Amino acid sequence: MRNKFGVLVELAAAVRQFFAASPEEIPVERDEDDEPVNQNDLVEVEEALRRLLNQSDLWERADEASLFLPHDADASMVAEGLDQAFRQSASVRDDDNSDNLFGETLSTDPMQDIRSPHSLRAACVVYYVCAQGKKGLRRKHAFVEHDSNAAELESNARVILFGDWASGIPNARILADYIWQEYVQPVIGKKQQVHLIHLGDTYYAGLKHEYPKRFSKHWPVRTTEKPPNIFSWTIPGNHDVYAGPHGFYRMLKEDRRFDAQAKCSHFLIENKYWQIFGLDTSSTPVDWNGSIGVLHKKQLEWVIRRRDVNKKCILLTHHQPFCVCENVDPHLSDQLRPIREQHPVTAWFWGHEHLCARFEPHMNIEFPVLLGHAGFPGRPKKRIHDTPKVKFEWTEHVGPYVSFGFARLDFSNDTIDTRLMNLVNREKHRFMIY
Repeated sequence: MRNKFGVLVELAAAVRQFFAASPEEIPVERDEDDEPVNQNDLVEVEEALRRLLNQSDLWERADEASLFLPHDADASMVAEGLDQAFRQSASVRDDDNSDNLFGETLSTDPMQDIRSPHSLRAACVVYYVCAQGKKGLRRKHAFVEHDSNAAELESNARVILFGDWASGIPNARILADYIWQEYVQPVIGKKQQVHLIHLGDTYYAGLKHEYPKRFSKHWPVRTTEKPPNIFSWTIPGNHDVYAGPHGFYRMLKEDRRFDAQAKCSHFLIENKYWQIFGLDTSSTPVDWNGSIGVLHKKQLEWVIRRRDVNKKCILLTHHQPFCVCENVDPHLSDQLRPIREQHPVTAWFWGHEHLCARFEPHMNIEFPVLLGHAGFPGRPKKRIHDTPKVKFEWTEHVGPYVSFGFARLDFSNDTIDTRLMNLVNREKHRFMIY
């Protein structure tokens, strides 16, 4: 992968010439809101590519999976550009190898020969995508405050949770198919209330054209209108906002299945026993690596104001409150300290890491659960912290990667029968939240 970045830098001058002569011939997915790309934009992209190429720690800590998914805004834009270029050149094919969790492979590399016209066209696609992403990042989007009433959670509702899902790769689509077939389609129009909640990340950079092809097209509610008893929710992850949150907010505005969310990046679902807070930890970042979870000041005030200590509390975030495999910035957990210290948090589900585990109570969280293994392959990591202890660790693998899965929560008044399910809807772990 690093070689491809080198090729992109070497082709910078040729790319500028191509854009000057024939910009309409670039085979790229365009959005109606795209702005013209000028020579200054291309120079800015080249500078970003040179920075990434010379950023040694980016490549030192990268493995086969993270090379494709680095925590960096510019690199994520490049990843989207390369993905488009490979598909435009018909270089991507399905791979039925059972050890390939991606479900796809490159049949040819259009950037292998720097002298080839295929390499130049591929590079033009990458430069165009990155230029649009950087323009989006410069355009500010106001944080949308939550001013609606909480959505009603029926006492016997079912909640389906899955994180880091919207990659669009074959096995992520299979997981969504199972959720639709097993938990949504059979109950449409019936009394059973079902909530489907995504814990964030639409790959690679949250560009507007990525949502139709990787998120909306495969969302596990296969209807154009929202069925009365089926509710869809999503919160942004770092990959949703690398190019700014414009694509995320546009999807919420246009997709009727998410009407209950009222075009807002956070939400509250509750009944007389429970409050479920879906929180946006990504759209007002303090860094553009996307590694630090942050709540907008007005969102934090809203959570504190709406928290009812007479009810049990579930927090849903993309970013983690803690991590046993690496050191994480405590910003998010510190922000929510008033909530945690006021009364125990009954359960906290998060993604970001492409793994799955349930931990012993920690930081006044009674049921902490990492649930980030629904759509982008991740390798197991070594622990560097002894606490908290792991109650359950997902050990099912496809090749070197952790296999995909989701959580099913069946509410019964003040208890929740919780099951962690694998890609084909088989139970891997079961516990009660109470």
